[in-house]
Amino acid sequence: MAYRIDVDESAPHTVLGLHRTVRAEHAGDDIGAGMDALYAMARELGLLPMGPPATTYHGDFRPGTTIEVDFDLPVTTSVPGTEVTEFAVRRTPRQLFAHTSHRGDYSHIDAAYRALDRWIRTSGLHAAGPPTEVYPVGPNEVAVTEELCTEIRVPLASSALLARVTAP
Repeated sequence: MAYRIDVDESAPHTVLGLHRTVRAEHAGDDIGAGMDALYAMARELGLLPMGPPATTYHGDFRPGTTIEVDFDLPVTTSVPGTEVTEFAVRRTPRQLFAHTSHRGDYSHIDAAYRALDRWIRTSGLHAAGPPTEVYPVGPNEVAVTEELCTEIRVPLASSALLARVTAP
């Protein structure tokens, strides 16, 4: 599958966020539970979803490991000072990002990640943070996995803004 890479800039927006640890062997179940918890908290707080949910992965999935994941849901408005257990309502900054879309099940989504990585390495830009998956068409919205749509975003910075730190 050929992946088209585009660069866009997100506008600042309000999100309801949840941080969780996901087990590699149970990623589907853990991500589903995280999404369910995110939507339940939005309902409890009276926040209306204003776009598709997203997950940001702080590491790689490897057998026998866990990965830290941030779940975000764009919402209508924030509740001042709201911090309920593991949830937070926050305002995101404007961000330049490269993105591509993967259609179908998640078993071959790594090809989209590789295409983005190749593009970034040759673009003159640099990744400025971990990748985020946005789910315009998620598992709860389709009857067959071929209809899934996942947008993968990588925040960008120009090389003029890049600082490399070699110390641990």
